[in-house]
Amino acid sequence: MTMRISVFGSCQSDVLARALEVMLGGAEAEACMPQRLGRLDAEGVSRLLDADLVLAARNFEFPAQARPDPSRVVTYPTVFFRGFHPDMAHLIKGGEQLSTAFGPYHSAIAYAAHRLGYSRDEAVDLYCDAVFEKLGYYAKFDEARQQLADDSRRCDLPLEGEVDGWLRGGCFMHTYNHPKFRVIGTVARLLLDKLGIEPRIETPEDFAEDPLLNGAVWSVYPGIAERLGLAGAFAFRGPKRMGARFGGLEDLVAASYELYDQPKARDATPVGVDLEACEAAFAASGVRGKAGHGKKSAGRGTRVRNPYVGLPPHQFWRKAVSEPPLDAIDPVVDAPFTIARTDRLGSAGSCFAQHIARTLQRSGYNYFVPEAAPEGITDAEAAQKNYGVFSARYGNIYTARQLVQLFDRAHGRFDPADRAWLRPDGRYADPFRPQIEPDGFATEDAVEEARAAHLAAVRTLFADVDVFVFTLGLTEAWEATADGAVFPLAPGVAAGAPDPARYRFVNFTAAEVEADMLGFLDRLREVNPSSRAVITVSPVPLVATYEPRSVITSTCYSKSALRVAAEQICRARPGIAYYPSYELITGQFTRGAYFEDDLRNVTPDGVAHAMRLFVQYYGEPEQPAEDAEPPVDPLFKVICDEERLDSDA
Repeated sequence: MTMRISVFGSCQSDVLARALEVMLGGAEAEACMPQRLGRLDAEGVSRLLDADLVLAARNFEFPAQARPDPSRVVTYPTVFFRGFHPDMAHLIKGGEQLSTAFGPYHSAIAYAAHRLGYSRDEAVDLYCDAVFEKLGYYAKFDEARQQLADDSRRCDLPLEGEVDGWLRGGCFMHTYNHPKFRVIGTVARLLLDKLGIEPRIETPEDFAEDPLLNGAVWSVYPGIAERLGLAGAFAFRGPKRMGARFGGLEDLVAASYELYDQPKARDATPVGVDLEACEAAFAASGVRGKAGHGKKSAGRGTRVRNPYVGLPPHQFWRKAVSEPPLDAIDPVVDAPFTIARTDRLGSAGSCFAQHIARTLQRSGYNYFVPEAAPEGITDAEAAQKNYGVFSARYGNIYTARQLVQLFDRAHGRFDPADRAWLRPDGRYADPFRPQIEPDGFATEDAVEEARAAHLAAVRTLFADVDVFVFTLGLTEAWEATADGAVFPLAPGVAAGAPDPARYRFVNFTAAEVEADMLGFLDRLREVNPSSRAVITVSPVPLVATYEPRSVITSTCYSKSALRVAAEQICRARPGIAYYPSYELITGQFTRGAYFEDDLRNVTPDGVAHAMRLFVQYYGEPEQPAEDAEPPVDPLFKVICDEERLDSDA
């Protein structure tokens, strides 16, 4: 019978579970971190707690609904060891860790240098023997050894005798809280020995990859390494989920200053930084800060500096655009908030917005669809009827005016005169979502009935959504002359009939788009005060223009107006983010590679690049995101109402 093992703890639990599976052959070991445990239903919790062997990290806190019988739990030590990386710190805001391009770990020296007014060049000079000595970094190894001994003895699994053996193999930690696989292998061997279980394999690290190598990796600083008989370096690699960026000390300091210069970092709480101790150590080092700390360094601070010197690489065209390969270009730089996998995400907008919806669903996020397909229809039928294309069946919403009017229609604030449009085949369409029913509606009453159910779902969406993603697509639209109702397609394209007395063309200005979006966001906050929003601009050019000029000129105007409006909106409202998918797809650095042969539709590579960065920056830090390559299944073909403008049908 297969032995089942449950391992509760931090990220180290995953490595321990993998080690036990390798060592025991046919055993099944399952790791469970606090975030996952909180999401499990009663059956899932029971399955974990009823395992043949239940292991839990010391001080692991089981929630009330998932507390095991203490007599069945075997505790194990979590290996924290600051001896190799005493400079590591964290920066916390709103309960979340702030990350640089190298991940969630920070250098205490870099953070303190920034706070105390040292330039980037001066900060680099602070990584020296005098500062390390003054901050006690050289004593941290012995302190860490003692702490590990104390912690492991409390689990009746003493590890102090293992440290020298680990050290003979070099540094045994990736970071202060991520041990290398061989360390966890030792913990697994000692656990099995304590339980009287004979392993089939003694060294699991020889047969399995190290999961913690997916996280950040820091080398041992040269001065510290020298005292331990190791080779040291100033080398840093970020987590693989963030692109595994590699760099030296100058790169780490630059990335750190780039984050610390941002408003969100100014009131964040540092963990592992003693500012007073750093100030004293820096003053004794002879490196001068802007505020006059310490002695003057020879040749530093005596000349007028170009204000652009020392700015981060992403602010220079050469470093950010012309030099990197296409797939490494990153116009995002930072995100003002993180989207948790439990957050309810909604989306709406133009055709390109559908890529965001699909990516979030495939990446394990909680994509919120209050207007779901009824039971009994196939996936193909559901897609044809626009179920799941967006959070509700509103079809493409190209303009900000459409969006704010959708809110008002759903909440009884606006009741347009246009109820149903007659199609050429004698059936009816909803003027505000003319293509959601491929076969149309049999009667005008059927249109009204379906719309009532739809608007109820829209109310639910706006009331309960945590993060709403909207893609601005067009400025050109058609509206009713009587009441200003705006439609996604002109009368006569899919249904209805052109009538200059009833309908007119409109081309919104940037100011009008801004006012409409701010109006929508204010309305959203009325019914959902904690909601957040991400605004993007569709990179897809106009398929046709009604202005008497080139479609090229109209596309340039439309996208420019939308981009200006998005900028003004994000400046005017906190909690609103702009995501630069437009810049990423249309930038000249792509040399057209992100557009199909029609020079309009975006290629799978372009979509993948944009979505990878979206998940990288906005995704939950604890869990790696899946690659966001678009599926080839025809069910996932982007549904774009606007393409009807270039159809003779």
